[in-house]
Amino acid sequence: MKPIKICVLMALAPASIAAPLSNYIKFDMGASVNWSDNGGRESRKALIISEFQNEYAANLDANYQNDWFAAKSLYNLEDKTFSEHSQPDDTVLTGNGQLDFGGSSQPLHLKIEHSNASLLNAQDAVDLTSNRLERSILSIEPSLRLHINDADQFVANFTQMDVNYKKFEAKNSTTKSVDLMYSRDVSAVDLVQIVASSGKTDFDINPQLSYRLDSFSAEYVVKLKKLQYNVSVGANRALQDALNTDFSSPKYSAGINYTSAFNSFGLNFSRALGDSSRAENSLSQGSDIFSPSDSSVSGVSKGIDIVQFTTIGASWTSTLICERCTSRVSLEKVKQDFQSLGEDLDRTSAMVNFTYQLGRASGVEFFYRASKQEFAENPFSPYQKDTSYQLTYRTKILNSLSLNAILRHFKRDSEYVFHTYKENIVGLGLDYSF
Repeated sequence: MKPIKICVLMALAPASIAAPLSNYIKFDMGASVNWSDNGGRESRKALIISEFQNEYAANLDANYQNDWFAAKSLYNLEDKTFSEHSQPDDTVLTGNGQLDFGGSSQPLHLKIEHSNASLLNAQDAVDLTSNRLERSILSIEPSLRLHINDADQFVANFTQMDVNYKKFEAKNSTTKSVDLMYSRDVSAVDLVQIVASSGKTDFDINPQLSYRLDSFSAEYVVKLKKLQYNVSVGANRALQDALNTDFSSPKYSAGINYTSAFNSFGLNFSRALGDSSRAENSLSQGSDIFSPSDSSVSGVSKGIDIVQFTTIGASWTSTLICERCTSRVSLEKVKQDFQSLGEDLDRTSAMVNFTYQLGRASGVEFFYRASKQEFAENPFSPYQKDTSYQLTYRTKILNSLSLNAILRHFKRDSEYVFHTYKENIVGLGLDYSF
């Protein structure tokens, strides 16, 4: 990853200081000292170490928009050190940025996106810094948008996406694709759109694994005041000329969201073809650097293959229980069916999050997550179960300075003894917002 790519995206953000109220820039810095009772795997008793784990973080959240240009970024820089060296010290940048040239009413448009993520080096790896990989994605997307009339729109765009791994060059790839979309507003609250796309993905080290992916879909979208839903059906086809493989499957997705005064419900389902070179659903950092993420850290598969991804999820958010509290529950089922490699994955996870505002300046948060991963064709680790929770107390000392106290627990059970792991952490942190 070239540093200048990140610097360009971040350097544009300060312009929003003098922009209208809809634009903003936020910068947080934080430091925490955590005590851990176990820095190693349970199965290796010699590695059970009590130690201090120090974390230093800086977070940038910025947005700017006018009639011709838009820029937004959300990046988190984090440094971790371990007093007894149970894990290697680590510094990592995560987040994303986006530049858009050409307003929504302009026919010519250019979008540039960058993201940086920290991933696990295997689907079944324990979340230690020694098992982390850094992945960056840079995409450039010029497009032509034609408003035929008030109801009809045609969009054509070309996308080039470069994926680079800092320590896993075998998965580096370049994707070039063309997308054509026709959209029609049926009424003020619903629309239909048809999308056709074709793209070629080339892998730097092993060109034989390169493939072409063609897809076609039709979608119907409804947006009411409290209810939004969409249904999409189509097909996709993946071809690998060097390996003489041709795989086709249906492509479909559906989603529904309902929002009332005190509750919000969501349900989504999707199925599509892709490849295993990019681990999606990676851990994303929010503007609060001490808040646990809703997503677990994604793992990178060992090989490269065409994969059919199937995902179903449901969520519920409510403020009905009490005036000062917010609760959220979510469930997710993910299946990854590899076409050639024996790395099929079936993951089920559940998450519960509860926050309670004690007063104007303080509050508590409880976060719980449980998941089970099954690897049908892995005799050494056919399944693993993860359980984690975190209790957090926050209070404002000054207008911009906050104190955070955490209690965190993580446990992994597996039939493969070297993949079991357990850790308890107690920590204190300071967070300063500019």
